[in-house]
Amino acid sequence: MRIFHPRSAVIVHDLFMTWLAWMLSYVIRYSVWSDAPALSWFSQEFLLVILIQGLVAYYFNLYRGIWRFASVPDLINIAKSAIFGTFAIGFVLFLIYRADGVPRSVLILYPLILMVLWGVPRLTYRVFKDSKLKLLSHDKEKVLLVGAGRFADMFIRHAHASGIYDVVGIVDNATKYKGANLRGVKVLGKIDNIESICLNKNIQAIVITQEQISAELMKEIVDNSMSSQCKLLTLPDLDKLTDKGFELSNLLPVTIDDLLGREKISIDWSNVAKKLQGKSILVTGGGGSIGSELARQLAKLDLKSLCIIDHSEYNLYQIDRDLNDRNNDLIVKSLLVNVTDKAHLFQVFSQVRPDIVF
Repeated sequence: MRIFHPRSAVIVHDLFMTWLAWMLSYVIRYSVWSDAPALSWFSQEFLLVILIQGLVAYYFNLYRGIWRFASVPDLINIAKSAIFGTFAIGFVLFLIYRADGVPRSVLILYPLILMVLWGVPRLTYRVFKDSKLKLLSHDKEKVLLVGAGRFADMFIRHAHASGIYDVVGIVDNATKYKGANLRGVKVLGKIDNIESICLNKNIQAIVITQEQISAELMKEIVDNSMSSQCKLLTLPDLDKLTDKGFELSNLLPVTIDDLLGREKISIDWSNVAKKLQGKSILVTGGGGSIGSELARQLAKLDLKSLCIIDHSEYNLYQIDRDLNDRNNDLIVKSLLVNVTDKAHLFQVFSQVRPDIVF
């Protein structure tokens, strides 16, 4: 059972730094005086300052942050807490004894010193932990990012926090990113430099973090990544990412849908089955790649009959044999027809009388 919570150390640290900041404000204020009054290391005034500043810090959620991930929002909370705390301290001291003996310069120096004493240890700890992770980077998978925008920033932030990946560099075709650094990761070149970068940097995986990627750009990325022998991954649901990001373990391999540059369409087959139940269906071009797959899917439904027409005798034979092997109950008719032959097509329609034509 844990008796001492780690957050307790943070609270003790901040309260001690509050006392030190108030004390240093007096020391600096009276350092220019030759006959400066004697300073008390602890008094009722110091107790009030520590109590008020502690409550203000709690109000601004200063103790909910984790030092390991200290960042700009934490520094903003520190600044807010120091400034509002100073106003609160000045107000309370004025109410109690008209702030007698408290120089105005102390109220100016105090928040500045406090921000330094609270902020520097947090950032130092963050830098120390990050440097330890870098020393262990040989155990992490080396990654090259494609795209230097918002998603790349999110990925690098999560990678640094998790320690799963070592982001070696970024490539981007935009000239504005040439030679730029994103969270300490350099833009090493353009997409056509992927192969050479992967070879020189021993890259193990390529992660696509490009925003609003087109089919042409995706093809360019794939073409330049093929010879690198690296895994090609993409982020899950790029358009749905928020500032809280994603799980690095949910990276997805690039699929045919990514290359097509369009979203995968999910078909509600239960609804389709109801619409087509007991119908006579005619599939044109049923021997081709798309037509044959459509015929296979339709053959699974409760149809009255399925007629396939195609101008290729071999393709027609293949799909006819496949469907008859799969389903002996369905009436399947395969006809060698050229759809440009109007007379022949009319004859087929008069014989088959289809309810629906694909």
